[in-house]
Amino acid sequence: MGWKLFALFAVVLACYGIADAGSAAQIVDLAIEVLSACGLVLMAFKIDFLPGTFWRGFAGAYFAYYAIGFAEKVFITHGGHASVIIENALTYAVFHIAIGYGLWLNGSTHEQHGPVRQGGPG
Repeated sequence: MGWKLFALFAVVLACYGIADAGSAAQIVDLAIEVLSACGLVLMAFKIDFLPGTFWRGFAGAYFAYYAIGFAEKVFITHGGHASVIIENALTYAVFHIAIGYGLWLNGSTHEQHGPVRQGGPG
């Protein structure tokens, strides 16, 4: 139930981002947010759509994209006041890591493993 609520929250935030899409960077952010929200909805409702390697690769790219964005805000532009840096850190830590983890789980649920051998070598 928790992943379903979080997925629907991500969809609402992605829809909210449509109003802000103006520059090229904002359109890229919107595309990433919409795709990640779709991945979370697919994972939460157990719908198989794309291969697991796609979702694991997208999760890695999602982590990298937002980690670089966070580092750029904090270290390159010097982030501003401490409260702005803490806000960005909490947003990255709570929201983006949870979405990336959900996308990774979505990619991991598609894998098929063989049966586990029971007993010893004899």
